[in-house]
Amino acid sequence: MASSVPSDSTLDPRIESSPQDDALVHRIRRGDEEAFDTIFRRHFEELCAFANSFVRAPDDAEEVVQTVMCRIWSARAQWHPRGGVRAYLFTACRNQALNVLQHQAIVSSRARDMLDHGHPSEAPITVLAKLDAQESGARLKAAIAELPERRRLVVTLRVQYQLTNAEIAQVLGISTKGVKMHYTRALQDLRRRLRPVRAIGLM
Repeated sequence: MASSVPSDSTLDPRIESSPQDDALVHRIRRGDEEAFDTIFRRHFEELCAFANSFVRAPDDAEEVVQTVMCRIWSARAQWHPRGGVRAYLFTACRNQALNVLQHQAIVSSRARDMLDHGHPSEAPITVLAKLDAQESGARLKAAIAELPERRRLVVTLRVQYQLTNAEIAQVLGISTKGVKMHYTRALQDLRRRLRPVRAIGLM
């Protein structure tokens, strides 16, 4: 397992983190386990829920978050989350969750190939991580789950996790203008899907 801290090179250095988080990060870089535990406990549950929206398995989601946190601690002296701790953690968990999905897709593809042909295919495998829409009795949840991935993530990060447009832009690696565009289109999609039911609480 790689021990390097997940890259924050896509984060906008103009967006400042909070003084409280800055103090914790400074302590963590000096090896303060109590400060690291504070960050871990503060964000663990919401990061697991976010990772689970990708991997669709609570145990795998916890492993995603633990992997990210372990990498941060292993390379703590070089940890500089310039765009803010929370946005950094969401970004790192998203990237790790996509890595897990890609690995699972490769393993599944090779297993199917072995069943069909008796040996793994030697041809290059192109993996497209497709996130299945989550079945839910609630029409709003179901409608959000069926949105295109980028729109779904924008709505989830804004409504469920209360991230700002700037923080969402960091997490997804897009501009704040792009966040607004995806959110507007997501609302249009939801209104269409939920008629005559209103998409309450998203405005």
